[in-house]
Amino acid sequence: MFTGTVGAGEFYTYTPVGDIVNTPTRIENLNKKLGTRLLATQLVAKDLPDIFSRMIGSFQLIGKTRPVVVYELLGRESEVDAICRKAIRKISHGVGCFYTRRWDQAEESFQTCLQLRGKDEPSHFYLSLCSHFRSHPPPPDWQGTIILITK
Repeated sequence: MFTGTVGAGEFYTYTPVGDIVNTPTRIENLNKKLGTRLLATQLVAKDLPDIFSRMIGSFQLIGKTRPVVVYELLGRESEVDAICRKAIRKISHGVGCFYTRRWDQAEESFQTCLQLRGKDEPSHFYLSLCSHFRSHPPPPDWQGTIILITK
């Protein structure tokens, strides 16, 4: 990260710049796209032992060349009820099926998660992708990373 004066003409601002600033901004945009409240990279989530989280997926953020594994932070470990835990296991299973191109099993898991939680935007996101990939399969070397092309 660097800090300095950025701008041109009569408009200048002192601001941080660099990848460490851009990545959180891209993750914030992903948060809006997924309808989630709080996302973190795998590197951050693994250092939060008392926080219940779920892996949302591997994403290649806009302007980035390497994918980032993203987790949704759901609350304190001690505050998460049994139904939420069961729903999270289902979506985690669904993401695993999604990565291995088992669209039917993935959809079933996401639907079960929706039944258990009532509302789960990441499940809707993945259901849409499963439908798309069923009719437009990803290339053979696809590893499950979702490439974002819009902010």
